[in-house]
Amino acid sequence: MGFLSGRKRLSTERRIIEIKSVINVLTLRIHKFETLIAQERTAAKTAVSQGRRERAKLHLKRALDFEAHCDKYYQQRLTLETSVIMIEEAQDQSSVLRAITLANEALDEARALIDTTQIQTELDRMSSTFEELEVAGDILSENITGSVMPFRQNERVEQELRALESSVLADKEGGLPSPESSVPDTPRTDSDLLIEKILDELEEPDSERPTREIQL
Repeated sequence: MGFLSGRKRLSTERRIIEIKSVINVLTLRIHKFETLIAQERTAAKTAVSQGRRERAKLHLKRALDFEAHCDKYYQQRLTLETSVIMIEEAQDQSSVLRAITLANEALDEARALIDTTQIQTELDRMSSTFEELEVAGDILSENITGSVMPFRQNERVEQELRALESSVLADKEGGLPSPESSVPDTPRTDSDLLIEKILDELEEPDSERPTREIQL
């Protein structure tokens, strides 16, 4: 995690290295005194075996002095080791805090890119555009449908109407016409002939259409 803290972290790392080097020195001192203590106790045991009680006391006294010095170094080493642990823990917490800060900054930037108001506005615009396109399509459909050969449509309406009238009349008389006679072969009236004549004239070119007077 050292890469998150910059130069301050490098300075802290050097201090940790220096503290650990002192701990190593204290460890060597402790090992040295432990060796001396062991030697003095061995010497005291030898003196006792030789019947030299006073010399044995001197060796034991030196051993106790070495133990006192060893305990001091041991306590100092424990203090420094505890300090290193606390410093490293503080570094970890600082790195975690730095990482959290970076994460929050990144989240703020991402949140700034997401504008809920703008999103809703764009959605409303899109919906309005869809509605306008639908209305335009309906208008175009109405115009196209209304401009397709109105006279031909009227003619078809008249034919279907006559067929329906013929079918209703046949039902009343108790008989159904055959499929071939779905369009009744009734004589055409003057009105039918007149309508057909007008439709034919409308389909002829203007140059070929004779001038006629229609009397009703």
